[in-house]
Amino acid sequence: MPGDIAKPQRHRALSPNNLNENQMVVTLRDEHENLRRAGIQAGLKFQEIAYNRRSNTVIAYFRSGQTGRLYYRKSGSARYREVADLGGRVTAGRAVVAAEAPVLFANLLAYHDDSEGADWWGVARLNTQTGRLSAAFRQEDLKLRRPYSQGWVRELLDSWPDGRGVVCVMSFSRPPTAAEKRRWKSRGGGGELMSVGEHWICDLDLERKRYKRLTQLKAMFY
Repeated sequence: MPGDIAKPQRHRALSPNNLNENQMVVTLRDEHENLRRAGIQAGLKFQEIAYNRRSNTVIAYFRSGQTGRLYYRKSGSARYREVADLGGRVTAGRAVVAAEAPVLFANLLAYHDDSEGADWWGVARLNTQTGRLSAAFRQEDLKLRRPYSQGWVRELLDSWPDGRGVVCVMSFSRPPTAAEKRRWKSRGGGGELMSVGEHWICDLDLERKRYKRLTQLKAMFY
């Protein structure tokens, strides 16, 4: 080996397992300060990032327990802005961005004040040029077809390129068939089977307020 090539040096990784108490305090303090300077609420944990090329906007998704928060910034800025102050117990899911329009979409849930349960609020739209947040699809917009009695958007997967719709996972509830009731009893199910849940990947047209089932997720549990 040529003598002018230095031997690589091993560096000790900075992780919670090899930091002493003082180093840990300094590291956490620096992390909180960096978040504060970037305009992000302390205590949130980074989850993922997205980019809207049409408006040159960076979108960052954070969580803290059940609470999800979305922040965005222009590529030339160092400071993030929260995607509206959702307030209360309303929390955002991960965002999806349109390839050919300056918009992002997020699924919103409203948690109950007195329990851990939540109701689906709807799909929100953010114009990444103006910062305007609006409702793109609400519960009352969902026109269910038989045999379904309930339905909601569970997760956003992608945006249509033009921002007119999204690809998502939708959950539906329907009455059980006679065969499903018999199968429930034969497997030792307690009580009477009142409803059956189905999960589908769907196209959701946000302008026409229509959904189209694409494929069922039979082996998936949500």
